Amino acid sequence: MRTKNYIVSDLRPIRDVENSFFQAHYCVYEFGLTHKSVNVANFIDKNKEELQQLWNFSEKKYNSYVDILGERLNNLHKTNYSKEFWQRVFSTSLLHHITLVHQFYNYVKKNFDSNVHSCEILNEKSYKISNSYDELRDFLSGSSIGQEQLFSIYINLFYKNRYSEFSFFEKDLKEDISYDFNKYFKLKNYSYERILKKMNNLVSTLFLSKSKRVKVGLMGCYFHPDYFKILQERSFGKIQIIPIPTLNSSKYVDFLSRDLISKIDDNMDNFDKFFFHSLKYLMPKHLIENFKGTIKRFDIILRNYKNISYILSEAWTSSSSINLFRAIAFEKNDIKTYYNEHNCILHPFVGNYVKFQSKLIDKYLTLGWKTTEQKFISLSSLFNFTHTKKDKKYDILYVSNPALYQYSFYSSSSCHSGAGAVKQLEFVKKFFFNIKPNILKKISYRSYPKDYNYKRLQYDKEKFLESYLKHVSFVSSLKFKGESCKEQMAASSLVIVDFLSTSYLEALKMNIPLICFCDKNSMYLDDKYLNFFDDLIQAKIVHTTPESAAEHLKDIHENPLKWWNMIKTQDLKKRWLNKNFGNPDDMVGYLLKLSKQN
Repeated sequence: MRTKNYIVSDLRPIRDVENSFFQAHYCVYEFGLTHKSVNVANFIDKNKEELQQLWNFSEKKYNSYVDILGERLNNLHKTNYSKEFWQRVFSTSLLHHITLVHQFYNYVKKNFDSNVHSCEILNEKSYKISNSYDELRDFLSGSSIGQEQLFSIYINLFYKNRYSEFSFFEKDLKEDISYDFNKYFKLKNYSYERILKKMNNLVSTLFLSKSKRVKVGLMGCYFHPDYFKILQERSFGKIQIIPIPTLNSSKYVDFLSRDLISKIDDNMDNFDKFFFHSLKYLMPKHLIENFKGTIKRFDIILRNYKNISYILSEAWTSSSSINLFRAIAFEKNDIKTYYNEHNCILHPFVGNYVKFQSKLIDKYLTLGWKTTEQKFISLSSLFNFTHTKKDKKYDILYVSNPALYQYSFYSSSSCHSGAGAVKQLEFVKKFFFNIKPNILKKISYRSYPKDYNYKRLQYDKEKFLESYLKHVSFVSSLKFKGESCKEQMAASSLVIVDFLSTSYLEALKMNIPLICFCDKNSMYLDDKYLNFFDDLIQAKIVHTTPESAAEHLKDIHENPLKWWNMIKTQDLKKRWLNKNFGNPDDMVGYLLKLSKQN
């Protein structure tokens, strides 16, 4: 029998496509294949029930692994930190780690057959070991070499010494697998890391003399600058920004310690074995090689804040340094972490990420939506959702979101991932199919920023829509220079957003005519929240089918304000916003009250 090449990435040129099997869905479209082709892996998340099962699995494994890893790290570092300490250290990052590894494992387990498939695996000397969870997330979800490394670890565990190896080093890569802000800011003499360190040192110096006053530390809060000033002045310095400390880094790899962390126990199932075996190469250095030095330095920083009782943060969900700092602050001084909810709405969706987050902090301060659960307090957001209205430059601004290969966590709030990514592409394609060229010519298309920090493997959406996008104009879509998305929306007569991300909330807050997509076949709502978007659907702002969105655009494109300013549209929009967003003064008052507590 002739063997088939097993494809997990496009790291190297893919030849003999007809004799290949693709685990990597995102690679297939350039070869005229689709996810339905016989030599392409079936999706693992085809419906609501499957996605819920995947979420349940990842949450169960998280709860188990926190105990195992906490105990092993305590033994390794000769410490006796509590379970709560390690939960705060791992936070959501371990869930993302489990999810990314599990997706890969699930596909290769279901599809790879050593009797049918041939492969060549990455040499261990080419493996990359990340410094932090932030870096690991980008490596596993945003790089082809990350996929090849996972595959090689899998093969070496279950099919050792059966396949040949290849070497591939970072200098050979065309893709960028690490943060590189230099090319966006054109910095020749200073790396981003050095500049960040200098800025943090400067802020630390400025506030060191006042640090003893701090009661509430703002660490990674994306507030409007005016609110930072208001909070600091009205609290008389008891509420201040705390610089985010940087993690120690080194090139040294302690494989003896990594062997202890990655040990496989007899009672582990096959996924457990794969996950723990992979930790030898995937456990971030900030938890092994650099842990003691970072803890010592963070402890010195913490001593400057003698009166601090609370850390307020929204960036902890993706920051290893914040999580390590808040963990040691809790362990040593019982300093609580309060989460000011980030600028998006996640709680109505399958895969209860919000409830999961709430277990990792002391209080969850919502954007304004209400719940009876004790951890939650209904307040508001101090994020700047709005922008000053501008003269109209764009008739119709189309804000495009990416179609991603992998979930960072199993939730339909990330339904532009996995099978949902292909469903999103099909939804968008049907929408454009139903729009006539005379309307397409009025559209200014904003693609997803190519310089966005969070790197992910994704489908070439613009290639997928090529036959329709030849009629539209393209606008600048960089994050770090040129017009921001918010500025462009403020200069638009009508905005179309193809995914429920921050952009649709900004458009609603700025009261700009808006059409937003919510694919009912992928953006599954939790049974408790099946009516969550009904007001916006009734107002014809949110559309659950491409045909509905296209038909509405045909009706309003000549005069969007006529529909938008209707009493019915405005009342439904305001009612939805009032249900989900509180008054910023309530958040300010709450934080000021915290700062006065003894």
